[in-house]
Amino acid sequence: MYHAARLAGSMPHGGARDCQHVMQNIIACKYILWNRVDSRFLCYNGTSLKQEDEKMSRTRNFATIVYPESAPEGWQSKLEEQAVKAFVSPLHDKDKTEKGEKKKEHYHVILSFDSVKTDKQAQNVVSCFGGVGCIAVNSLRSQVRYLTHIDSPYKAQYRKEDIVCLSGADAAPFFVDKANDDKIIGDIEDFIIETQCKSFALLAVYARKVKPEWVDVIRSKNCFYIKEFIQSYAYSVKNKEQGYNYLMDKQGNIIEL
Repeated sequence: MYHAARLAGSMPHGGARDCQHVMQNIIACKYILWNRVDSRFLCYNGTSLKQEDEKMSRTRNFATIVYPESAPEGWQSKLEEQAVKAFVSPLHDKDKTEKGEKKKEHYHVILSFDSVKTDKQAQNVVSCFGGVGCIAVNSLRSQVRYLTHIDSPYKAQYRKEDIVCLSGADAAPFFVDKANDDKIIGDIEDFIIETQCKSFALLAVYARKVKPEWVDVIRSKNCFYIKEFIQSYAYSVKNKEQGYNYLMDKQGNIIEL
């Protein structure tokens, strides 16, 4: 280290800077070596690399499989006792392998925690009711729909009405026809423009009393978009003189909406 410092002082400006980088790397390496415990490296905040990796891999939703022949008696009650939102598929008793052989009967189970969990934390819950395996779920919607194979027509089909929802879980929103949702949102947009609606509350009350088919769409994740649409349109009307209530094409012609 002493020789490196002397060398940095005697080198040209650029060379000294390069030497400083070398010294910084040496210091960093020594820091890591000094903090080596039980053959596991520590990060700068004192946690192990394994712990940091677990933090990064946390998620809310996990999936597992339960085989009736090996599951403990009353396994669904044991699952419910965990007080975790859960979706249990109908019994998959018609599934076949690619070779046409019948698969072992099983249930698919999805756990949906209120906060993020590590694989280990999720596995602790899964082991309470005899689940086999535990994997993180990338898309809760896709995984819930997979319980019936609705998006896999080449597989055996099961009824969505037979999905068991525990601890407040609700599978219904995941089976709503998106195309129909889009049409309803379009109708709501037209209604806001035609009636000069400036209140989300009034829109919600109107939907409940006059347009019940709008209610689920308004109360779902679309509510944020609809609120923004109301505010943006109201702003456009208010600032009509500044040209905020119309669009123009490349030729400068007003586009009728």
